[in-house]
Amino acid sequence: MAKPKVWYENPPGAGPPQGLYTHVGFVQGGTLAFIAGQLAVGSKGEVIGKGDFRAQFRQVFSNLRDVLSGMGPIAVRSSNSRPTSCTARTSRIS
Repeated sequence: MAKPKVWYENPPGAGPPQGLYTHVGFVQGGTLAFIAGQLAVGSKGEVIGKGDFRAQFRQVFSNLRDVLSGMGPIAVRSSNSRPTSCTARTSRIS
């Protein structure tokens, strides 16, 4: 069996990736895209909403929208636009 083609991209319009991440990893053979590493970081790499969960949440989903938009038509075919549930929990480490 042939080894699948794998490549990584940072789509146009997405902010700079943080750490060792790229925004999207692709595996060809359908085309399956894995999106990871979305943080509350603006287009110039600055932290958005420090101490403000709502602002951070909005920024993360804005970044996700930018990544999907930068992927072009492939995002329309492969994304699930139904909302999913999200639970946020905070804890204090002593």
